[in-house]
Amino acid sequence: LPGVPPGSWKALSFPRSAGRRGQSEINVHRTRESRKGSSFKIHKSTCPNALHLKQKYPYRIINAEWSGKIGKSQSAVPVSIVGVDNIGVVNSITSIISKESQASLRSISIESHDGFFEGNLVIGINDNASLNSLLKKISNVKGVKNVQRSN
Repeated sequence: LPGVPPGSWKALSFPRSAGRRGQSEINVHRTRESRKGSSFKIHKSTCPNALHLKQKYPYRIINAEWSGKIGKSQSAVPVSIVGVDNIGVVNSITSIISKESQASLRSISIESHDGFFEGNLVIGINDNASLNSLLKKISNVKGVKNVQRSN
């Protein structure tokens, strides 16, 4: 959130009016402060509650927008990957994913041992064709031995 130090809030609340990620402009309303941090509520800019809060508490409103790619909703697909633990191999993999307009990296976990790495990724993807294309690009990275959709 702009202007709010990371870790200084303790809760985010998403009323129904907040809309889906990437589908609307939003406002963030700081609801209260305490020694433990602040709480925030997220509203669509056009929500009647947000309009009321803007009038009554303008100093508590932070204009914001959803981060990430806008478009069709994405499915979360788990992917497993194994390869030789070379310098830069994980950077190459994440770079390929970040350059794809149809994909987003949602989570990544990598473990290294005995010169090899094993990783579990969750990739947000629009369709199977995009997933297959992405997996092929990742498999061409020097050091990657196996990459596949996992359960």
